[in-house]
Amino acid sequence: MTIRCIGCGRAIRIPEDKAANPRLKVKCTCGVVFALAEAMEAAADSAAAERAVVAPASLTPVDPSLTQPVEPLTPLRPAEPAEAPPAPPVRRTRPPGGWRRCINHHTAPSTYVCPKCTVGYCTACENAIRDTIVCPVCEAFCVPVKKYEEEQELVRQRQRSMMDELQTIATYPLRDPMGYLMLAVFVAVFSLGAKIGGVIWVIGTIMSMGALYGYCFFALNRVASGNLKDFMPPLGDIWEFVEPCKLGLASFVASTGPLLLIVLWAGFSVARSFMADTPQAPPALSVVHAQPADEDELEEPGPQLEGGMLLLATLLVIPAILWKIVYTPVSLTVAALSRSVLSILNPMIAMDTIKRMGIVYWQAMLIYTVLSFGQWVVKFLLSFIPYLGSLAGSFVDAYVYLAIGCTLGLAVFKKAPELGFD
Repeated sequence: MTIRCIGCGRAIRIPEDKAANPRLKVKCTCGVVFALAEAMEAAADSAAAERAVVAPASLTPVDPSLTQPVEPLTPLRPAEPAEAPPAPPVRRTRPPGGWRRCINHHTAPSTYVCPKCTVGYCTACENAIRDTIVCPVCEAFCVPVKKYEEEQELVRQRQRSMMDELQTIATYPLRDPMGYLMLAVFVAVFSLGAKIGGVIWVIGTIMSMGALYGYCFFALNRVASGNLKDFMPPLGDIWEFVEPCKLGLASFVASTGPLLLIVLWAGFSVARSFMADTPQAPPALSVVHAQPADEDELEEPGPQLEGGMLLLATLLVIPAILWKIVYTPVSLTVAALSRSVLSILNPMIAMDTIKRMGIVYWQAMLIYTVLSFGQWVVKFLLSFIPYLGSLAGSFVDAYVYLAIGCTLGLAVFKKAPELGFD
């Protein structure tokens, strides 16, 4: 006979000779002691509970109209682990000082700046890769603060209008007083010598104009590179004066040549018209009876034709003057930068330079025109003063040529990236 422990439910085998005694005490290995009768009653109750289970619903008659189809249950699948949402981008708050302060430590000054992100990094935030500081965000090369500050100042200077540089242009010739004084005295001495005539006139003209153009071209190149301090060129022997004079002459021919040709043409036409209108004594004729000439032969179309040419020349003077005003600054600029006569005489190079410089060139041209006109007016007034007027005119020439060099140099400086001058 086999019974189950009423404590743990373990099966316990009872011998047949002892199973007839219901008072028999049984002790399970779990430590529970119970009577054999209690175990038998528990087994009987368990069997009765199993028999009391309700029969299946299919055995009970049910009205079909009251039943509804039941959808099969979808088996549950284990929940897949949800993907973690992407971390929001780190928003770096710019410090009050901008790139001058570290983007991560707002109280620390920057030692390097990322030009692409325009943010600074302090010493603790420097991301060094092979002795090079690299931005940890965009991986661009960082530059020292001092260098970045110089680049920003350069950008600000180039963004300034030429009209904002009037004070710089006006004071530029006086920034190197010794250089300005030497140029003015040098020009005055050789200008006075040129008045003697002959070979001395040639030498005096070359030396004086060579010095003026040499200083102008040298100042243009220095200012175009960002140097506004000094402008004394390294002029030594006479041949170093010939080169600037040659370039200046080429610039004069390229800008003023059309106007000179028109003026000469007009003067030649006037001279021919005047000579045609001058009455001359008729020659003595040996023939008493001459045949009358035709009416067409009696007309004199010469003076009328010359008058038409004079009118045409007068109409061409205006565009020639405009050409001189527009072309002179760019011809001087090309002369200073290229040092080539062929480049100066090539209008395509000049037009391309004007196109690249844009509005900056037209502003520089306006300033150049005012300086040139002022030079002409002042020297005209000084011409009425004997001796001292010529000396003062040399100081005026030196000032104007240096101011012109500064003007054109600033224009090149502002458009250096477009002109490839960087």
